[in-house]
Amino acid sequence: MISSKGIEYHYITNTYAKDCVVINTGANVTIEDNRWLQDELAKRYSVLLFNRGGYGRSPLNTKVRTPEVVSQELHSLLIELDIKNAILLGPSLGGLYGRYFNYKYPDLVKALVAVDSPISFIFEKIEAHLPKDIKQFVQQELSLLKSINPVVDSELLEVTKLEFTDFSYHQKPVLNFYNTYLGDDAEFVSQLIVDVAKQEAEKEGCVRLAFSATGHDIISNDLDFFLATFHRFIDDINSDSKF
Repeated sequence: MISSKGIEYHYITNTYAKDCVVINTGANVTIEDNRWLQDELAKRYSVLLFNRGGYGRSPLNTKVRTPEVVSQELHSLLIELDIKNAILLGPSLGGLYGRYFNYKYPDLVKALVAVDSPISFIFEKIEAHLPKDIKQFVQQELSLLKSINPVVDSELLEVTKLEFTDFSYHQKPVLNFYNTYLGDDAEFVSQLIVDVAKQEAEKEGCVRLAFSATGHDIISNDLDFFLATFHRFIDDINSDSKF
């Protein structure tokens, strides 16, 4: 389906569900790549899946792909489909976009879930704790600036310019999944990243953390854990239990 603004989307409505999950896909990931996840989540929720500008059939209206531009695209789609109180699910890059969208349009968001999303300026935040002989290697491994295609390259470049902790969650419930396995010889670095994630979560006070040691792409590599944790998070929100 195509919106009036040209955004390609696929929307599954679950008539028995009170919640709508909106999937903000990761870098270089399209609707077709995530249809299986949409089908799985649609067993319990309505689920919206869409292509950002430059992906699939969605037009590339601007070559500079800032979070502001991406958020405007999603905003127009949610307004057109009359979706309120969205649960934003963002794997990887999509988690950063979800946070920025919530910062700009909190009235349209019920909760946020980020999976494997990078921490802003993570190398700079752990650099002082790294042995000198591995700093350059770790910096390269953690860098987001790996050329893929012009659209994705612009997306990644623009998010690296921003400190996402500057964008308040507005006390919306948040669930952040983090991968704790970066390789057999990287336990020390993994722990440093986990420590930063915990510190940043404590500052907001509305963030629940979940950790998996199955490597990057927790959803695919640890699906049962992801679904169980995700469903419990949503159930807790809906039951008004203390978050």
